[in-house]
Amino acid sequence: MSDKTEVIPRATTTTAVRESALEQEITIGGDMQVAAATEAARAEIEARYIIANKFPRNEDKFYEAIKRDCKRPSFAAVALYTKPVSKDEKITDLSIRFVEGAIRHWRHTDVAIQIIRQDEQSITIRVTVIDLETNNRISREALVPKTVERKYVKKGRRTLGMRENTYGEMVYVVEATPDELRNVIGAEASKLYRDNGKRILPRDVLDECRKLIDQTLADENAKDPDAVKKRMIDGFSELNISPTMLEQYLGHPLDVAAPAEVEDLRKVYTGIKEGTFNWHDLLIALEAEKTGEEQPTRRPSARERIMQQAPFTKPEEPQP
Repeated sequence: MSDKTEVIPRATTTTAVRESALEQEITIGGDMQVAAATEAARAEIEARYIIANKFPRNEDKFYEAIKRDCKRPSFAAVALYTKPVSKDEKITDLSIRFVEGAIRHWRHTDVAIQIIRQDEQSITIRVTVIDLETNNRISREALVPKTVERKYVKKGRRTLGMRENTYGEMVYVVEATPDELRNVIGAEASKLYRDNGKRILPRDVLDECRKLIDQTLADENAKDPDAVKKRMIDGFSELNISPTMLEQYLGHPLDVAAPAEVEDLRKVYTGIKEGTFNWHDLLIALEAEKTGEEQPTRRPSARERIMQQAPFTKPEEPQP
């Protein structure tokens, strides 16, 4: 494929003539830097497609490589996450760490994370995953609020409102700092990448990997269940979740926890670690199950909760 670009300078503008095997494009503009950046991005994308078609993937090698990963206890321990919906209902699926490892073996996959719009209240991000061999493109968007909830507000932080949490405590809704916003955007982008990546990968391979991961975890628990339980408790401690809180979730002491319950907690840990949900979401699900209320499919964002509050109105003065 021949591809050349000729830039012709003029008095006040520049004319860029681009020729390739597929098209001829003539661009007239006044900013050479913008034209050069656009051309560089286009050339990079075309180069990836060319390499993907010149060196196609071997699906047999991919299958063997991802199976080796699923048989490693350290990989299997973070390959699944569990999101509780109620005390008796849970959703278990492949985690972000698994999809990252699978995409690495799948090869020839492009991932793009973009901020497509933002205002004072939120940022909208878009994550796109493209299979460069089949030109299969999966794209999804997510709205990220620019607010966080805090029990205490330091001097200088702007407070947007207050609300009562699940413990009956009043918390403040404040503007997120750059570091807090970066963490929230990163977690949301990772979840979109996980969901899009699973749609790129072969479904039958994903189902087979689920079986291998479950078998690896069962074998690891059978070898040394006490060591597995200790590592699980240590992991929750790093997330500021104490053993007492874990016992509250199980409904009995950790000493008598069954291997299946320990494995369930380990998958819950992976879900919290990856930002799929947090411990408060888990307690909300359990409380809704106890009271018989229907669990909402999505927890409202801080901005939505603020907007749902009744506006402040000045009391009417009594008529004379």
